[in-house]
Amino acid sequence: MSLAFGKRSDTGHQAQEVATVVAPTENTADGDSAQPRVRHSALLVPVSRDYLAPARQALALLEAAHTDDGLQPRLALPDTPAAPTDQRVLVAPSTTHAMSQAAEVITNWRPDLPRPVLLVMRDAPLPPPPAVVDLVRTLEERIALHVELPYLPQARLLSDPGQALQVRGRRTRTTLKRLRELRKHLYLAAAWLVHSAPATRPVPVYEWQNHPGGPPAADPAPAPALTPTVSHHP
Repeated sequence: MSLAFGKRSDTGHQAQEVATVVAPTENTADGDSAQPRVRHSALLVPVSRDYLAPARQALALLEAAHTDDGLQPRLALPDTPAAPTDQRVLVAPSTTHAMSQAAEVITNWRPDLPRPVLLVMRDAPLPPPPAVVDLVRTLEERIALHVELPYLPQARLLSDPGQALQVRGRRTRTTLKRLRELRKHLYLAAAWLVHSAPATRPVPVYEWQNHPGGPPAADPAPAPALTPTVSHHP
């Protein structure tokens, strides 16, 4: 799926299956307020350490577009260890060099990890180069979502780039709409990953009660069979 151009992937359909699990609680009949929605996080990762600035700007914009939807976006470095329950957003500016690096990262993506979201930040008030458009289209089968944010000149003038969303204009409206759609997708995707993760088997008491430091790291052995005791009365 693309919020600029492209096609829809099946990740959104999977995420929708868990929407009823993570939906906020409705108000009760006795007037109690609704419970807050379950919190889920998403990691914004620049495709290279050279693009930390666009990633920070993307994080500020994503946080400014919040609607109390339960999403907690965080910034992570490219070498941060990945977990199967992490929904990652690869951030890159709309340059041919940056998209070439993004293509290399996505092509070598670990198959056991969820497909990443590709967030392209326009770095000029011009359409992206044709090479960037072609690269994104070749990657659409490998990513969960492609989002392209318009160039916001106000973001360069403010200490908090998120305040650029308060400036009226067509670009601001387009950016805000795509950010909110992105937040919705990330929340549902993160909730799906947590919901579908294999549950950890609890360790029975008899396996850890003799370990003061907690349960043993190795897979515990099954419990020994108990021999019944028979009492003989004269």
